[in-house]
Amino acid sequence: MIDEESIEIAFSSYKPSAPPEDASPTKVSETFESISGWLRRKPIHGLKKWEWRYFTLAESKLKYYLTERDITPSGVFNFNQLTGTIATIKTKGFVIDFHSCQHRFFYKAQNEEDKRNWLTALHINMMNAQNTDKIMNAVSMKENFWKYERVSDYWFQTNANTGDLIFFQAKAVGAKIQRNIGRSSFDHIAMVLCYSSGKIGVFEVTSANGVALVDWDDFHSLNWIDYYTKIVYRRLEVERSEFLLNDLQKFVNSTSGKSFGFSAKKIITRVNKKAGQEQDFFCSELVASAYKAIGLLPADFKTTGVFPMHFEKDDGLPLRNATLGPLLQIDFDL
Repeated sequence: MIDEESIEIAFSSYKPSAPPEDASPTKVSETFESISGWLRRKPIHGLKKWEWRYFTLAESKLKYYLTERDITPSGVFNFNQLTGTIATIKTKGFVIDFHSCQHRFFYKAQNEEDKRNWLTALHINMMNAQNTDKIMNAVSMKENFWKYERVSDYWFQTNANTGDLIFFQAKAVGAKIQRNIGRSSFDHIAMVLCYSSGKIGVFEVTSANGVALVDWDDFHSLNWIDYYTKIVYRRLEVERSEFLLNDLQKFVNSTSGKSFGFSAKKIITRVNKKAGQEQDFFCSELVASAYKAIGLLPADFKTTGVFPMHFEKDDGLPLRNATLGPLLQIDFDL
């Protein structure tokens, strides 16, 4: 029988390189409640080469990134939502298994000391998780559950703020084609608007209704959430001054009811118009124009060249005095 360690030898002569030259050394807190540093991970699918990734562990969440500068992690394991076990393997390695998940997650540290530190920190964070008295499998049963950190719908509704973003991945075949063309995980994007009553509004443009503000409650009552494979939330980190909110209100008032418009001519010509004076919009253009209206994008920025992928990337837009937080998947089973 060939184990996971042997696979690397049996199918590849690849010799793993060291972490990037500018890699930070492993840092661990005195209590082992947090640790960060570079680990090698074995890709889940296929016989791909082991790869270096930057990992952080704190507050019972293990995250990994392509680089130390990334805001959005490439994967997240939230031990508050998972039941897992750890086992050591030879040559500086260890494996994490999760209840009801068919995959095993293999890692290697840079040396034995790092391995001991990671194992100690992992055990402490797992013990500190909120679910130690019961088996959690609602998340681990789902395909590629680690790709996004997951939050409940309640968490979303109590934490969302005006200007935040919502990404949609529809189930329809046409939506998948659209995502492939747009090089994004999502085919639709909208902006959060919070009512004074505390309710959540979704400001968007669709081919059916044009520019409109709909209640988040409608996604439940009308079963709209069933049309999507994923709905992902991203927080806008910005000072929400009275001036900013007033400018946003003016933009919403001036654009509501305008039609949906998407054409090759619009994309190619990329005419710069004052925010709110456009005749029609497509989804990401509307959100970009709103950001432009409140000063988060330059006045000469051409919004017709913006697609969901630009909001999805950490460095996709030249935001001014604002940043976007990590992508969080809204899990309606939590």
